[in-house]
Amino acid sequence: MGIFRSDVQVALNDLHLALQESADHYRFAAEFLGESPACQVCEQLAGAREALALKVADLIRAAGELPSEPDRDLEAAAQLRQQFEALFSEDAAAGVVRQRIRSEMDLENLLKGDVVSPLEAEHAALLRDCRNSAERALKLMAPLADPET
Repeated sequence: MGIFRSDVQVALNDLHLALQESADHYRFAAEFLGESPACQVCEQLAGAREALALKVADLIRAAGELPSEPDRDLEAAAQLRQQFEALFSEDAAAGVVRQRIRSEMDLENLLKGDVVSPLEAEHAALLRDCRNSAERALKLMAPLADPET
């Protein structure tokens, strides 16, 4: 492991963290949602994110680095905030789904932004898979945000 990381290594690390955090939050949301239909969708999306995070981690290792892990304390705080927001929402399940949609939109912005742009040349297929995953997640979650429509 070198002291300095290339732009590609930094971008891979940032992408890995974002994907792993997303997977962790989907797992937490699924546990919170219990038996609701949104639970199954969250489990499915968590698995897909974990698979993408593993691909990115493998690329990081192939470059001679170790992938970073998400800050568990920060994740726990975000999950606690998510629980409180959902509990005060009129429909707790829809509240959690809306939170996941907002996070998914943030992930989409990251995937379209400068942070991951160094990956365009060498890892375009990976970026395309990540972008498709975010797009798919939004399509799956949107109907669950407002079950009456």
